[in-house]
Amino acid sequence: MIRCVVVDDEALSREVIINFIRNTADLELLEEFSNAIDAGTYLRNNHIDLLFLDINMPELSGVDFLKQTPQPPATIFITAYPDFAVEGFELNAIDYLVKPVAYERFEKAIKKFKNSHAISSNNKLVVKADKRTYNIDQSNIYFLQSAGDYIKLFSRDHNLVINATMKDIEIKLHLNFERIHKSFIANLDHMEYVEGNQLKINGQLLPIGAKYKEKVMERIRK
Repeated sequence: MIRCVVVDDEALSREVIINFIRNTADLELLEEFSNAIDAGTYLRNNHIDLLFLDINMPELSGVDFLKQTPQPPATIFITAYPDFAVEGFELNAIDYLVKPVAYERFEKAIKKFKNSHAISSNNKLVVKADKRTYNIDQSNIYFLQSAGDYIKLFSRDHNLVINATMKDIEIKLHLNFERIHKSFIANLDHMEYVEGNQLKINGQLLPIGAKYKEKVMERIRK
């Protein structure tokens, strides 16, 4: 699933995008916000795949918000002012939707996102390790662990050390993966059980960080 957040100070406009998300396969709405400040707090503590961001908002504009966000998620701008398009694309926005947004135009933006992030139905993860390029079935991955400037990937077929950051890898994961700790991302489809602040996968006990536990338990219950 492509995990989405909508940020728009106009309630009606926000609801239009939310309905589009709910009626589109592969999209999951995580949160909605009426201002960029609250959205920033959420993004610092949660991973998302795609941000729908209004530009003209009080206190902090969408453009300024994106400029000050370290490693921002993929973003689709939404606004009533097409003159902002150039600045939006300078920030590497995926697309630029002008209000009122039609569903057909929304669909085109989603296709652009999928193409730019190489999301496909076979759910493969392409990584480089030991001078080789691996094409790994995401469903076979147990968990990933941060190790300084590297990521350790544990799967059914391979245990690899990848030169990448957690954010680099996290945005490419689109099955039942969840950040359970600042140093661990787990595939909850392989979970055996949760006990206290630990989660067992493939015979290994992984820590669950305090700030992640509520979200982890919410995902497990679904």
